Amino acid sequence: MLLIPFDRLFLGHHRGPVTARVRAAGRLLHIILCLTVAAHIAAGAISSRTRSSLSRLKAKCKSLVGKANRTYVKEAGALGAEYAKKLTQLEASLKQAGSLDGLIAARAEIKRFNEDKTVTPENVNTDSKMLGRTQTGFMRRLAKLSLDKNKAIVSAFRDADQALSTLVMDLTKRDKIQDASEVRRQKTTMASDDDYSKAEFELVETTMIAKDLGVASTAPVRRKPPANVSTRRLTRRPEKVEMPAWDEVGGDDVTIYASEAPASELAGTDFDKVDVVDVDRILTLRHQFSVDVRRASSVRSKPRSKTRDKAKATRTYFRLTLACKGMKSFVAKPTLRLDYFGRKYSRRAIIDLSTEIIKIPNLLGRRKVIIDTKGAETLYIERTVTTGTGGSRVVRSGNKFDGVVISLFNDKKELVCQVVSEKHLVEKAPSSLD
Repeated sequence: MLLIPFDRLFLGHHRGPVTARVRAAGRLLHIILCLTVAAHIAAGAISSRTRSSLSRLKAKCKSLVGKANRTYVKEAGALGAEYAKKLTQLEASLKQAGSLDGLIAARAEIKRFNEDKTVTPENVNTDSKMLGRTQTGFMRRLAKLSLDKNKAIVSAFRDADQALSTLVMDLTKRDKIQDASEVRRQKTTMASDDDYSKAEFELVETTMIAKDLGVASTAPVRRKPPANVSTRRLTRRPEKVEMPAWDEVGGDDVTIYASEAPASELAGTDFDKVDVVDVDRILTLRHQFSVDVRRASSVRSKPRSKTRDKAKATRTYFRLTLACKGMKSFVAKPTLRLDYFGRKYSRRAIIDLSTEIIKIPNLLGRRKVIIDTKGAETLYIERTVTTGTGGSRVVRSGNKFDGVVISLFNDKKELVCQVVSEKHLVEKAPSSLD
């Protein structure tokens, strides 16, 4: 449009003689149109400084992810070669000792490993102690490598997410709305990256396997800063509770709604009501508060692999509605602590899943605070194994959700309200925030 001559654009339907005044008016309108279109184009583009910051953050994240993958491939390859060498030495040792069963088992393992290039719990030989120890040692070291790799990848994405959040805040303060919107869009895109989702899922699975094998990883996972609203997705359970600073209310992957949030804002997820049980030691304070607890869950499946036929991760989360019962009731800088518990499949013992810390707005009078929590994850795995008679059977492993302990503390870290979703969890209820 900018290339059309102004006399055709503005005077095409003019039937009378074109005077100098008319032609000048058309030229002026043409200039105004050009400037208006140029202004719209400039408004739709982000500044070169913001584009450069985005490029640097993406490149850094990509570099760290690539480094983690390359390190894993290199060290896993060296570990595999070392394991193959140990198997060869073990074969020679068993042959010299005249152990027929041990020699047959070692040669079968050499053949199997050359094809599969890995060792799973189902492959561990329980008849030959020497071979079994060698296999278990390989699994421990491989699990640690996988744990370190996935933790490094998750940390890279979380660091990038934190940097992008800071950049959005900085741009907004400087009234760079277009730039801030584009950075936020890039932040959402990065949060759904396939490498990130895969690393988070594998981290949950590998953590369970490593824990069973007694493996501890040296690579820490950095946590994202507290945020009022964040997209839910599969995340690993924290290894310890960290007390957040009181810069703003919220928590990791937590949504806090306004006191009188409309029904349309709260719609979208079906929550089931949970009947909670009071913890005896704070019954004298419980009557001052009301706690409504509702539960929901989301499931994500994992494709089949050599080590499993079926795997799914379930995240169980809650919608909590807190309120004071009296107009004079007041809690300054309240903090919620949620302790999630589960059980391993085929076992009765209760296990810790995770602990979540949430800072909430001041509770005053009858004003309500509605919170959607991050929740906790459980992993279910099915494997089909061959029995000694030549048949097959399904082996189920993993864990399942059992219940939650909800504790409310004031600014002095004093316990003011505490409920449990299951009565048997009363003994698991914490007495302090730390």
